[in-house]
Amino acid sequence: MAITMEYRAGELNEDDLSSLVGNRIGRLMRRTNGKEKSKADIIDERYPQVDFDKVLLGAPMLGAILLRGEMDAQGLVAALDATSDYTKPGEQPLWLQAVQVFTCDDATCDRIAGEVERAFTNREFTVRGEFLLIAGIRLWFAEIGLLSKKCEDIVADSKTYIDDLARDDRLETSLDRPKGSVRDMVYRGYAIPESETSEHREIVAYYDNIRQKQEEKQYPQIARELLDQLPVDPDGFLFDLAQNTVRNGRYWDRPVLASLPPVQFARTVFEASPEIQSRAIQALHSRHYYQPGPSLMPERPWIAEVKVELEKLMAAAKPMTRYRLQSLIAQNLDPLLPDRVVEGEGSVGDDSPRTRGENGEAALPAPN
Repeated sequence: MAITMEYRAGELNEDDLSSLVGNRIGRLMRRTNGKEKSKADIIDERYPQVDFDKVLLGAPMLGAILLRGEMDAQGLVAALDATSDYTKPGEQPLWLQAVQVFTCDDATCDRIAGEVERAFTNREFTVRGEFLLIAGIRLWFAEIGLLSKKCEDIVADSKTYIDDLARDDRLETSLDRPKGSVRDMVYRGYAIPESETSEHREIVAYYDNIRQKQEEKQYPQIARELLDQLPVDPDGFLFDLAQNTVRNGRYWDRPVLASLPPVQFARTVFEASPEIQSRAIQALHSRHYYQPGPSLMPERPWIAEVKVELEKLMAAAKPMTRYRLQSLIAQNLDPLLPDRVVEGEGSVGDDSPRTRGENGEAALPAPN
């Protein structure tokens, strides 16, 4: 009720919720460093009868249910299973035990710190958020004396850990999880200790740099699978590559097609049925024109090469196929190419202006 009232009063958003729920230690540490009260601090003080650290559900689940009206049954069960109310302390995951050491006796703290080091040495943390949480906990343990290491050594250890996971193909990438926000300061509703320090930010940056390289290694295989999908499931081809209201586009912001030989894509399109030809070229337009951004820019030169390869094939095509592909290229690919200039002035090397339809859309070119 407290969360709902604050949200409806405009005093709380999901970021505030992540700071409020299960994060009293983090907020106390923040205040100890001389920082002003946050909105979460003020809300916590407003409800002295509520212990926001002792809730059954973490901030992500509460945010989904109370703020967005979303209910994930499996996620709800998993969240409840991870709480102390439904799990004996010894059966809780190690990362959760480590988060809760603030309220443990010294013997328990020493045991958990030792188990964290053992699991770290054995490379048992493979989920990104869990690993970053453990990295923050180790920095915190070093600061308070539970771990006899310097912070720079923990940073170096963490980078070696990341390299080892990448070498063994065990590093979690964003291709391994559903689309959604990835946060560097919170995991499963628990604030990550030391996440605001330069050391932890260095670990996060290194992880994401290696993660990106690991993802890019998979792009050629993804591109080949998409090309195989095109003739049999053109809708799936589009839904995977462009933002849509049907499902999450798995690769809408990844330049996966740039790893595919342009001649291979062009030949597949050229040899496809007229409907597939249209869907394929229109999918490229939808992918780039309606969601322009730096992440897809590596595909723009690739599109220019696809156009060149298609034009080579069109030279020996029948009149209607040639006309169709010329029209599709003019409408969908030309607006994406780097030689495109101000609308109405034509393209570089083209002395005649482009004709436009009544609503501003590119009109079909006149047949040759």
